[in-house]
Amino acid sequence: MNKFMFSIALFLVAIAFARTEAREGTYVSVMGGANAVDKIPRSSAADIGFITTGTAGYTFSNAISLEGEVGYRRNSISKYSQGPSGYIQTVSFMAHILYNFQTDYCFTPYLGAGFGSAIVHTKRTSYFWSYKNTIHRWACDIIAGIAYPISEHVDVDLQYRYFCTIHNNRENNNSIGAGLKYSF
Repeated sequence: MNKFMFSIALFLVAIAFARTEAREGTYVSVMGGANAVDKIPRSSAADIGFITTGTAGYTFSNAISLEGEVGYRRNSISKYSQGPSGYIQTVSFMAHILYNFQTDYCFTPYLGAGFGSAIVHTKRTSYFWSYKNTIHRWACDIIAGIAYPISEHVDVDLQYRYFCTIHNNRENNNSIGAGLKYSF
C-alpha cells in the first residue's frame, strides 16, 4: 500500500512540475463565480451575487491572447433600515488582451485587461416608491488567473476580475470564478 501511495504522489508531483507551452490557436471558454459590487448609492448595500461569461479568442505563438467576451453580473440590493431594496444587473461586451506566462510548471498564470461596453439595469423599491434605470456605459476590467490543462484541448482555470464602468457614479465589481477553456 505504501508503494502505491508513493507512486500516486510521485505521479502528481510530475504532473505539477511539467512544462507547458502556450497553445497557439482559437479557443472558447466559459466562466462562473461570485461577484461583489463595491458601491451602491442611496443607503443600500449589494449582496454577493454571481457572474457568468462566455469568451472566444485566439492565442498567438508569443503567448498573447486576444478575445471577445459577453458577461452577465447580478447582485441583490439589501435594505439598510429605510433604504431601498432591489437588484443591479450588468451585461458587458468586452475585448481583452491577455499575456500567458511561460513557466516550468503545468500551471499557466495569466494577466489581462479589457475595454468595452456595459448595460447596467437597476431596480430599487421602497415602501413608497419604485425606481428602474437602464444606462449604457463604457467599461474596463483587469483579469488575473491561473490555468491548468486537464487534457490536450481543455484547461480549467481560476480567475479574479476587477470590472468597472467609466462614469462619475461608476459601478465597481470584484469577481472570483472558475472556468473551462477549449482550444481547437
